[in-house]
Amino acid sequence: MCVPGTKCPIDKEILKMQGNYYISQENITFSSPSTASSLLIERSSNGLIAWKLTNGETLKEVLNK
Repeated sequence: MCVPGTKCPIDKEILKMQGNYYISQENITFSSPSTASSLLIERSSNGLIAWKLTNGETLKEVLNK
């Protein structure tokens, strides 16, 4: 999943599965929402539409308010 020799949050147990969610065990800084979502779903993704609130609203919708 991660590039060999890099710090991979899931492999290092920085992100732990709790139910249907990953819980971060420490602060993780990503360069963009897409970088963060791509790590979790293990493929390229548009973070502006991948990240959603519990009401289904996307990050893009929230930022455009």
